[in-house]
Amino acid sequence: MPGCRGAGVPGCRGALPYCGFLQDDEADSIGILEALLHGSGSGLDQPAAVIVEAVQGEGGINVASVRWLRRLGDLCVRREVLLIVDDIQMGCGRTGPFFSFEEAGIVPDIVTLSKSLSGSGLPLAVTLFERHLDIWEPGEHNGTFRGNNPAFVTGTRRRRARAGSGRRGRCRGARLQERRAGTGRPVTGPVPRLSPLSWRPSAPRPPARSSTVIVRTLDQISGTDRDLEAPTWSSRRFVLAGDGAGFSLHDTVMTAGTVTTMWYRHHIEAVYCIEGNGTLEDLDGGRSDELAPGTMYLLDGHERHRVSARSDLRMVCAFNPPCTGAEVHDEEGVYPLSAGAQL
Repeated sequence: MPGCRGAGVPGCRGALPYCGFLQDDEADSIGILEALLHGSGSGLDQPAAVIVEAVQGEGGINVASVRWLRRLGDLCVRREVLLIVDDIQMGCGRTGPFFSFEEAGIVPDIVTLSKSLSGSGLPLAVTLFERHLDIWEPGEHNGTFRGNNPAFVTGTRRRRARAGSGRRGRCRGARLQERRAGTGRPVTGPVPRLSPLSWRPSAPRPPARSSTVIVRTLDQISGTDRDLEAPTWSSRRFVLAGDGAGFSLHDTVMTAGTVTTMWYRHHIEAVYCIEGNGTLEDLDGGRSDELAPGTMYLLDGHERHRVSARSDLRMVCAFNPPCTGAEVHDEEGVYPLSAGAQL
């Protein structure tokens, strides 16, 4: 509520039905919230935040649909209400992806994590939030459980181990969906696909823009700051983070006769070849595939890979999270995250 600061402020919370409670329309509870916020006589002041679980763990496993979560996220953006996702019980890979809300594509302002976060049974909890929300004064946010160094160490090892276990995580997510289906509870949407730590809750929400369609041509981009060159490739970046689309889209040419080793540790990349020939090597899985026009590959497990271009190899590449426009590969072949998108 306006003027409220700190935890435990009385009289500053309320509850509305969860997705699926109103059987006629799974999204109707969002409509109720919107009506209450819109009506001056509803008695509901502008809330400071909405807190939700993408999957409820108490009172049964209740799964919010993608549509319901997206409507909630859209409402929070339009009403300038903070969106908080409580991922303490369902985060850390329990639903397949690292975060339970990834499939919906919503962008929370704050995320809470705990439980298996340490990877060792040691107590560890974190609160992730956007940088502009960090208004704590020195000593204001304190407690008796700060600085649990062993849990920091084990949690870091767990995170690194998970980054290399993408396909196993998807299998776990599929088994979870199968078990839910066996209970007779509804399963909404496809099986979540793992993108461990690929989306960062501290990444800034895409800037608001008008609904005007964006149209760009290659001639318009050439020679601008969206036109980048590196020793083995050139890239024209049609869509970037600043466009607010939630992904970036690049037209990239790998130079004939070159070999480029890459590792998108922080990103998911989909690539579609439209010109030229070459070879893709999966350095983690040991496989090799030919690249030719009409071939697509998806790096959804953060695989280390190598592209060898026999001729100029032109490809359309999509990245999530979106690139800002200035990224080049570091010594490990990694695109760094922008400063605002790091944990």
